[in-house]
Amino acid sequence: MSVVIITSIIIGSFLLANTIGDPHVRKIFFVTALSALFTGMYFIISRKKIITHVMGFLIIENGVFVLSLAVGAEMPFLVNIGILLDIFVSVLLLGVFVNKIGDMIGEQDVDQLSSLKD
Repeated sequence: MSVVIITSIIIGSFLLANTIGDPHVRKIFFVTALSALFTGMYFIISRKKIITHVMGFLIIENGVFVLSLAVGAEMPFLVNIGILLDIFVSVLLLGVFVNKIGDMIGEQDVDQLSSLKD
């Protein structure tokens, strides 16, 4: 079912991009950006796990970057913002994984891990 929805998102993005008559907008970047934005929103809305929500957020962030390529020529500030967002999400994911490992092990003491040797 997800494949059908994502395919309809891409087709809808193509149709929406064809209605734009501005010659300064690069259509292929615009279609890619809209598809990424709507796909990221679909991931966030339809999934329940936190990792897929973070993936949806990353897809939306990349869609915003491609949208800036489609409508603007100047992008150094947007590149810096994109890098900061990626670093923020990486730290967030690292925190989630460390908490999951802490929940499974119980204690975050490395002495407990010495019993894992062969």
